[in-house]
Amino acid sequence: MLGRIAKINGENLRNSDNQRRIQEARDEHKLSYLANNIDDLAITSGSWWDANNTSRAYVAIEDREASQLGLQGGDILTFEITGQELEAKLTAIYSQKGIQTQFWFEAILSDGALNPFIHRYVGAAYMGHDSAITTQGDVANIAPNVITVRTQEILETATGLLSQATAGLAVIAVVSLTASLLVLISIIATSRARQIYDASILHSLGARLTVIKKSLQAEYILLGLLTSIFAVMMGSAVAIPLLIYQIKLPAEDLIWVGLGLPLPWQQVRYV
Repeated sequence: MLGRIAKINGENLRNSDNQRRIQEARDEHKLSYLANNIDDLAITSGSWWDANNTSRAYVAIEDREASQLGLQGGDILTFEITGQELEAKLTAIYSQKGIQTQFWFEAILSDGALNPFIHRYVGAAYMGHDSAITTQGDVANIAPNVITVRTQEILETATGLLSQATAGLAVIAVVSLTASLLVLISIIATSRARQIYDASILHSLGARLTVIKKSLQAEYILLGLLTSIFAVMMGSAVAIPLLIYQIKLPAEDLIWVGLGLPLPWQQVRYV
């Protein structure tokens, strides 16, 4: 349900001295019921209302909206919905945990509060692909005002978009990996002359060839370890904030993905 916050504690926001409140009075907010908390909202202040208390309407507000309007528990909010007003008491402020239904509700109201304003309903029917197409045609002929959407069509479109995005990310990853390998190869190539010189001196002084090989292997192992740690740290520093704060996805275990990748151990062999 779409609605606007018209009043806060009886103050008409459109006549407010606060420019931010005037803007909010013109902004459409998405309103809904808790519905078993399918979006896994986390309360940051206050608490959910008592479900058995139906004496009045109660509301919980998203933390971003509450901060912009300077709201706190106990405030009385008046929503304007389809030209009518709905008064509700603020009992909780919540934060969105992440991408769930992607509706991103700004306000959650107690059960039944929105019923007088609901005039459209959404239903779901489970059937095969061919039956769904036939049913869509039948519904369109019987009730042209009913909108029908096939889940398979949505999934196919989403899959296509995700495939294109994945392909783009794969190209970027390949280019980045290639650039990193070129840098690593250039570093190794630069140090080869020094390694050959040092190995020749050590061999002439009586060092065994197997000892020299093991020392070079240890050097490459250390280089690979340091390079991998640096890559994990830099990649996590970029990816984790992006996932948590921009895309709103959980990324607590992301660093273990990088650590789980095999380190670029290299075997050095001389003929």
